[in-house]
Amino acid sequence: MSAKRVRGGGERFLLYVEKDYRSVIEDVVVRLEALGARVDETMPSLGIITGTTASGQSLYDLKIEGVKEVETDRDVGVG
Repeated sequence: MSAKRVRGGGERFLLYVEKDYRSVIEDVVVRLEALGARVDETMPSLGIITGTTASGQSLYDLKIEGVKEVETDRDVGVG
């Protein structure tokens, strides 16, 4: 497995939203984008947001109110 890096130095992330925040997941997205993160996809029923950090930004910076967990989005392959 390897971390997905994107042009510009950001890191791909997979973020899990607290159950109580799933109905307002777009508010979480707005706050993440205000921090400089680029959001690629939201899955409200699952409470998942995917995207890319700003260059030099830590995954820890994305652990804002309503975020249960954030981790590096990794390629997983067989063989």
